[in-house]
Amino acid sequence: MLNWAPANFTAKAATAVTTLSDGTTVTGVEAWTLAGGDERNVWTGHNGDDVMSAYGGNDVLKGASGNDQLDGGEGNDLLDGGNGDDVLISGRGVDTLSGGTGFDQAVVDRGFSFDTDFRMTVSGTTITLTDGTKISDVEFLDLTTSHGDDILAAAAGQQVSFKAGHGNDSLTGGGADDVLDAGYGDDIVTGGAGNDRILDAAGNNVINAGDGHDTVQVEVDFFHETGDVNKISLGSGDDAAYLNTAGGSIHGSYTVDGGSGTDLVWINRSGASANLTFVLSANAVLVNGDATLKNFERVNIRSGSGNDRLTAGALDDDLNGGSGDDVLNGLGGHDELIGWYGKDTLSGGEGNDILWATGGISDSDRDVLDGGEGNDELHINRGDSATGGAGSDKLFLDLSDVTTDIAFVVSTGTTTVDTAGTSFSGMEMLDYRGGWGRDTVKGGTGADALDGRAGNDVLDGGKGNDTLSDGSGDDRLSGGDGNDSFVRTDGTGTDVFGGGNGVDTLGFNFVSNMSVKIDLADGRLNGGMAKGLTLSSIEQIIGSDRDDDIRGSAANEGFFGGAGGDLLDGRGGNDVLRGGAGADLLTGGDGEDAFVFGWDSVNSADVITDFTRGEDLLQIEREGFGLADDYVLKLALVTNPTATATGPQFLFETDTGRLWFDADGKGSGFSAELVATLDGLSSLGANDFLLV
Repeated sequence: MLNWAPANFTAKAATAVTTLSDGTTVTGVEAWTLAGGDERNVWTGHNGDDVMSAYGGNDVLKGASGNDQLDGGEGNDLLDGGNGDDVLISGRGVDTLSGGTGFDQAVVDRGFSFDTDFRMTVSGTTITLTDGTKISDVEFLDLTTSHGDDILAAAAGQQVSFKAGHGNDSLTGGGADDVLDAGYGDDIVTGGAGNDRILDAAGNNVINAGDGHDTVQVEVDFFHETGDVNKISLGSGDDAAYLNTAGGSIHGSYTVDGGSGTDLVWINRSGASANLTFVLSANAVLVNGDATLKNFERVNIRSGSGNDRLTAGALDDDLNGGSGDDVLNGLGGHDELIGWYGKDTLSGGEGNDILWATGGISDSDRDVLDGGEGNDELHINRGDSATGGAGSDKLFLDLSDVTTDIAFVVSTGTTTVDTAGTSFSGMEMLDYRGGWGRDTVKGGTGADALDGRAGNDVLDGGKGNDTLSDGSGDDRLSGGDGNDSFVRTDGTGTDVFGGGNGVDTLGFNFVSNMSVKIDLADGRLNGGMAKGLTLSSIEQIIGSDRDDDIRGSAANEGFFGGAGGDLLDGRGGNDVLRGGAGADLLTGGDGEDAFVFGWDSVNSADVITDFTRGEDLLQIEREGFGLADDYVLKLALVTNPTATATGPQFLFETDTGRLWFDADGKGSGFSAELVATLDGLSSLGANDFLLV
């Protein structure tokens, strides 16, 4: 790169010698980056991808071949891209831009011309702007104007991005995917063919998106209090209209026609205090919302503080009631309904719907939710009621702000949770989040998630594959039937976890500078993150990212150490041990044990203390080692870790017991990486491996 280039410069071929003005000679340069000052620069590139940035002066920049970027800066400049896909940048001044051959882009910024009404005159492939700037042979034009009343239109076969700013503007796209931003003012925007993006702000606007899958966004801010009138036609295609998405202003009226195709309208009236009424139809009116919405198949409406009545349609819709006592109906499709504040009634109808009583916040109003048909998710708080309806439904019950004791058992009929009237029915799964008191909860037959949080809680998963979390306090957790997961989220209490029937797993999810120390044969030895924890019928343990010490019993168990240098001892039974990342010490003990190695095991240098051939197995995960599904094990017995075959290969040193893996065998791309050391072992065979 030349941070300063001579006023006159012509690049030569890479094989030629170029002598600079200071006598410096260079050769072997395929592409030049030139930067100039205020003087007039005359530069010509060569075959590379050159970058030329002038500043002031009436410059002449020619790219020749290559994909060049030419920036004339200020002054009356001539930019010629030549061959290749070039970018021409026009600054202040009256410039002449020629793209040449290839797919060329012109970036023209006239945002500083505040009072100029820009016009475009098209003659053949040449566009002439009001200020005299000429643009020819450009496939993409990015033009920014300012406060004038502009009339801008794409030339034939040209893709454009127009940003007009203030003023009463007329913007017209072409047949490509255009971006038309009319800004403030009374604007007329025509998209034409192509998948266009049209943006407009305050003013009396007329927008015709045309063919293609178009997106129209119109914003009227809170401070623009005049009654703007917007008429929008989306034309054919699957289009979307976004109206006041940012501010929710009540100012401005809309008449919007979706046209043919499957169209979406997104309207924000969160600033409205009137009662809004809407039923999606071919000629729908948002009553008290100043919007007529025709030929839309999908809606997303956010209402304000009134008592609103909103009904969606047969497809996937979103309704947000805001504050007020609202009634929201999803009907068909996979809908999301949010009641927010107030006493709301939500009905999902058909489809797999998501219903929120309050949208994740907490209020004291009683909401009523009905999922209807489909596999629905219903979110409620204290005092709310929910009905799942047909399908496999899941209830999210959040009582995290409740300070009193809670006690309930999930039943096949209506389950009453507390004296505040919280209740539910027809739910196949429960996700419960307890509060500050003593929670006594028993789940149902589905896969439930019970989190006691604070308090001395008693949680029973019941049937199904459940997830139970303790929180602070002295808790008693029972998995019941099924393959359950226990999560210790706080290490301060004296907890009792009982797995029950099935294969149950214990993990840890809280920040600590301690490791996990567990002895399934003698719980009195539990310590660290497992301090105060009594376990029964827990078959699998997942450690932490520190140096864990996990020891089993006479039963069949599975241990995963995670990161850190872990000690895993299966003792009796047929155990599965996976050390994970870090140098781990693995002991299977009695029984037929499997030692698992995956992506996190390569080069971790684990040590297996008691591998017994014909009884234990080395379980290799294909994906973790980059092995194809049809890969057949290649194993070589060696005295040094040097591959003997092409392709992925395992190497076992008979004199040291070290097992290596070379991802490309005799290839030069990878070197052998240590997988594990098998103490006291001098031989291995294919039958000692299991590829999964």
